[in-house]
Amino acid sequence: MIVKIIVILLIVWFTGVFIHWLIFDTKLGKHSYTNKETNDKHISLTILSGYQFGKGNTLFKDKNNNYYFDSNKTRLKLDHIVWDGFNSQIFEVRPETQTIKSKHVLGRSLVGGALAGVPGALIGGTTSKKTVKTNKSLTTTTREPKPVSLLFTEIESDKQVITIISISKFNSNSTSKLDKLESFTGLKHEWSFDISD
Repeated sequence: MIVKIIVILLIVWFTGVFIHWLIFDTKLGKHSYTNKETNDKHISLTILSGYQFGKGNTLFKDKNNNYYFDSNKTRLKLDHIVWDGFNSQIFEVRPETQTIKSKHVLGRSLVGGALAGVPGALIGGTTSKKTVKTNKSLTTTTREPKPVSLLFTEIESDKQVITIISISKFNSNSTSKLDKLESFTGLKHEWSFDISD
């Protein structure tokens, strides 16, 4: 029995070491934050559309605080991070229901039957107290973060470009990806109605 426990513990330990190696010491570990060739910091993004869609998902920041994507070395200036919060949806899990209960039907019909026969029993049974219990509907609200827009200006051409990224399904706290992006860039997100040309 003890041998089985030791074997299971060793298997769990070796599995943990292997997973750690996969994440941090191989190309699967893309969250290392520095490019070993250029010493530029970087962050992995989930690009939904716009500039660089389908071409590369890593945003680099060089020593001059200019940005570039892994598949395109065009230097960019990050002007704004735009995020308009969450989309909320309300779902009804259980509809409102009513339960009607009649109390003392048997006792009232027995008394009515004893006093007035069959008609008394019928009348006594129908005069019983009725209680109505209402079970309120049960609803739940889901919150899905809206996409984030990164507004860049190409340094050489002065052309403005937009990259739309997702911050959902990253962690249990979906804003953590936004927090990491803000920490990486040094910019705080803005609401779209706060940005004017």
